[in-house]
Amino acid sequence: DDIERCRERLFKELSQFHKYQDREFPRLRDHLTQISIDEVENITLHLPSDFSATDRSRLGLHDLGKYEYDLRELRCLREGEAYDAIRHLREALKENFISVQFKKKNVRGQKDSMRSHTVLKKMKEDVHQCAQKYRQARAALVSLGLDTVSSKLQPLHDRECYLRDVTQKRRLGAEEVVEPWFWTLEDITKDGEPLSEWSLNVDSVRWFRARADRDRYQEELEILPEELNRVNRHHSRMSSIWAQLAGKSTHAGAVAYAFKKAAMYKRLAMEAQSYISNIEAVRHSLYSQVWCSAHETLSPKSNQL
Repeated sequence: DDIERCRERLFKELSQFHKYQDREFPRLRDHLTQISIDEVENITLHLPSDFSATDRSRLGLHDLGKYEYDLRELRCLREGEAYDAIRHLREALKENFISVQFKKKNVRGQKDSMRSHTVLKKMKEDVHQCAQKYRQARAALVSLGLDTVSSKLQPLHDRECYLRDVTQKRRLGAEEVVEPWFWTLEDITKDGEPLSEWSLNVDSVRWFRARADRDRYQEELEILPEELNRVNRHHSRMSSIWAQLAGKSTHAGAVAYAFKKAAMYKRLAMEAQSYISNIEAVRHSLYSQVWCSAHETLSPKSNQL
């Protein structure tokens, strides 16, 4: 069939490529394994990006590594692999999230529970595979000289592979769960590839919840300065009153107590003023984190909602 013919053609091309590597780069011979036609699509090409900088120098691939990095199309291919893996990871996490919610609401009984457990286990494996594909693509880019500080492609840890539950109402005292970094990447949907309805539904809930969070945080940050101003005025007034009482009293103990209270209220007033001075920085920080990142990520999709 077509797959077998493609596999045979790829096998011949890779065999020729291995012969070239063996001839031009003799230090690679220990890494060149026998190619099996049954697993030819999984063979490692042993490109410079497959080795660390130290190994490239030891194997005589340093200059070739620079050349590979300079190949714009190849680097774009590696970046494309990383972004594709992130896109698939997000879709897999959405699917897993919806399935877990469905199980909690609808699945009852041992038979159905075991069946749903098998399905969820398969979904977790899909999430793990997507994460591994991203790590491999990013490792190749890092090996080729990717700027790990400024790049949007950050390290991905297993503990970050989750989707924050935005369907539940916030509870007083509940810990704030911050979404992993890859949810705030710009839209990485392939051109011409529409999102499925269920994926759009998840994104719409996330987008409107992010907007509601933005509005709530902004309201609180507008209320806080006014409350702190009232606190500041109250403490300043109380400090002035106790200072006046200290000046009117002739008893040494009463004077000492009044000055102590005046100093306490003056300190509290200064603390309130300090909070007021810092509130603008907090306002901009939270506004940027909660709204701007979510807007960059989800607003392109909001036109579809």
